[in-house]
Amino acid sequence: MSKRTQSSKAKGERSRSPSEQMEPASAAGGEGGSLVPLNDAGAGAGSGGEESLVPLNDAMDAMKVSEVPVRFDDDDGGDGGKEEKKEEYADDADDDAAAEGGTMPRVLSRNSLLIGTMPRVRSENTLLIEQAFNEEGPVNLLLHGETEMDIEPPLDITDVEAMEAASIEIKAIIRERGSITALETAEIVQSKMKMLKLLWTHFPGAVSSADVLEGYKRVAEKRGYTPENTLFAQSICPDEVNHEEGDVTDLLASYCGEVFHMGGLAGIPFTGKVGFGAFSHHVPEGDGHCAILMAPHIGIDEDGRFGAYTRDGQTHSGSCCGAAVGAYVHCRSGKPIPDLSVDPEFYQFNYIINQVHRRMDEIVGETECAKQASLARFMHRIGEELLDKCVGTNFGSEESTLIVMTGIQINMPRPFDDYFFPIDFYIQRKDGSREDVFEEAFGPRRAER
Repeated sequence: MSKRTQSSKAKGERSRSPSEQMEPASAAGGEGGSLVPLNDAGAGAGSGGEESLVPLNDAMDAMKVSEVPVRFDDDDGGDGGKEEKKEEYADDADDDAAAEGGTMPRVLSRNSLLIGTMPRVRSENTLLIEQAFNEEGPVNLLLHGETEMDIEPPLDITDVEAMEAASIEIKAIIRERGSITALETAEIVQSKMKMLKLLWTHFPGAVSSADVLEGYKRVAEKRGYTPENTLFAQSICPDEVNHEEGDVTDLLASYCGEVFHMGGLAGIPFTGKVGFGAFSHHVPEGDGHCAILMAPHIGIDEDGRFGAYTRDGQTHSGSCCGAAVGAYVHCRSGKPIPDLSVDPEFYQFNYIINQVHRRMDEIVGETECAKQASLARFMHRIGEELLDKCVGTNFGSEESTLIVMTGIQINMPRPFDDYFFPIDFYIQRKDGSREDVFEEAFGPRRAER
């Protein structure tokens, strides 16, 4: 089941809007006016139907043109005297703020997160907010009233996936409460763009699963590779979060028709040469081709922590990829490195531990998020090295080719569908030559951090 089509119960309780926890504004009157339900925000609101739901784009247009008074409650206090609390699991934004030093960070109310064009009553609080947004550098926002996070001036909505994820969350709140404020709507949309900005900070060029399928089809169809003459295999971690409806694994398998599984823990192709040999002998007769997707994975939880994921039915996040994170923690703790010749039931995990131990210096980063992203890239190198030893073109006819796409599958917090960070995409021919088709599928490579 797709993350987007699951019931709002499973995820709605974990992804409430930050404004949902604040004390309600006065029902009417008061300085700056009262907060107005979204279905009262403009002429776009219907008089019937499903709880008078308003299409998100219409609602945004309504907010831009209607005279809706917006109340700003400085409920976090305006004296900046609250003791700063630092997340134990820091992200890049925290470190950027720490690096500035010198001046006391500006603290804004969580009611202050606005879409830049949204009309507002020009109260004293509003002027302070606008002044902060017009200054260069990050603005400190107490998003949950508990932990300090940095956020830049309102982000333009540039990604359809962010708007779709925000729309799902907004609809869930309307169904549960009957209405949502314009401010909460803006806050949710901004939070989704911030999540994608964090993703692209560590994985520049990451794309949606649907974009991966389109990129593959663009390359394949141009060269006459079809589901009828191309057999598909994937080397993906067996973790259930990698095989949900809408994931790249699901989309490619559905398009290609059948799938041969080569992957073990962390997506490493542990089936080896024997597995690839069996797979390649299954290709259609004549000019049959083999296509392989190889990718480790990394989770991101609702708080933007890399290497973590909140699974269905659980109220807290856990490690993701568990095998990669477990091996890294094992090596970092100084525990003995297991002998691969013993304990065959732990062979895959022990293999990963040995590989991580050999090159711990390659896993680097100033923050824990950066280290987890580096770990995911390292797992990709481990998988790629083993894949190169296992695959070949000893199958089919002289025109048969091997198509290989590799990258990192990124398990996004709900209601996002997963993303994919493409690293390599090439076609290998019988003469040993390789045609690089990465840019044909995904455009120019993005510079790494």
